[in-house]
Amino acid sequence: MPTGPLHLSVDDVAACLRDLGDGDHATPWTQPTFAYLRDLHERAGAVVSLYAFLEDAEWSLEDVPTRHRAAFAAASGWLRFGFHGQGAATAYGADGASVAEARAHYARFVAAVRRFAGSAAIDRLPRVHRFLGRLEAVRAWRDAEAGVVGLLTADDDRAEVYHLDGALLARVEADGAAFDAAERLHLVASLPRLEHEGEVAARLDAASAVAPRCLFTHEPDLAGAAVRARIEEAVAWAARRGVGWGFPQDVLAAPSPAGAPDATEAS
Repeated sequence: MPTGPLHLSVDDVAACLRDLGDGDHATPWTQPTFAYLRDLHERAGAVVSLYAFLEDAEWSLEDVPTRHRAAFAAASGWLRFGFHGQGAATAYGADGASVAEARAHYARFVAAVRRFAGSAAIDRLPRVHRFLGRLEAVRAWRDAEAGVVGLLTADDDRAEVYHLDGALLARVEADGAAFDAAERLHLVASLPRLEHEGEVAARLDAASAVAPRCLFTHEPDLAGAAVRARIEEAVAWAARRGVGWGFPQDVLAAPSPAGAPDATEAS
C-alpha cells in the first residue's frame, strides 16, 4: 500500500500577499511568511498550500503585483494557492452567498492567481472558509475553469460540512479520505488545527496511513512559537517515519492542467 504524504496548509491568507504589494520586496522570499515557508521546504521538503481570501475592505487579491510571477510559478511544485472564500464575513452555506456570487468569487480567484503566480500555482483541492458550501455552490466551483477536484473537510464534528451527509463524512473520518462518486469530488480529512493543543506526532500516528495527512493552521497563528514548534514536530515525525510530502490534489486526483476538462470520472 502507498504511504499517504504530509501536507501543510494555511487558511485565512491575505496579509502576506498584501505585504508583497505594500512592501519593498524584490523577491517574495524576503517577505517573512514566504521566507519561512521556503526555508521549511528547503530543509524538510515541505509542501504548502495557502488558502487565500479574495478581498477585504482595503485590499484585493487582484492587487498582488505580477513582478513575482516567475518566482511563484517556479515554486508551484511545493507552494500553491487555493480558494478560501471572498472574505471572512462571507459563507457559502444555505443562508450565505448566492450560487452566482460563489461562481463569480471563484472565477475572480482563479484569474488573480493566474495573473500573479501562473496556472500551475492553483491548488484545486482547497479548504473553504467555515467548511461551508451548499451543493449548488460546490458544483459551481467544480465546473468552473480550473475548478475544484476535491475539498478538505472539517477537523471537528460540526453538523454542516459542505453538501456532505453523515455517511460520507463518517467514511472520510474513518479512512482519512473518500471519493464522492455522485459529485466527482475527492474528500480529504483535515487534521486538528495546529493552534490547538495536542501532540502532533500522536495525531499523525493515529491518522490514516494511506490518505494524505493534512496539517493546517491560520495565517495569524503561523508566526507564533507554538505553531512553529508543532510544525517542526511534524517535520521530525516525517523524517523518522520516512514519510514524504505532497499535495492531496496530486496524490488523489491527478487533474488535467488548469482550465482543461478534468480527467477524473465518477465510478
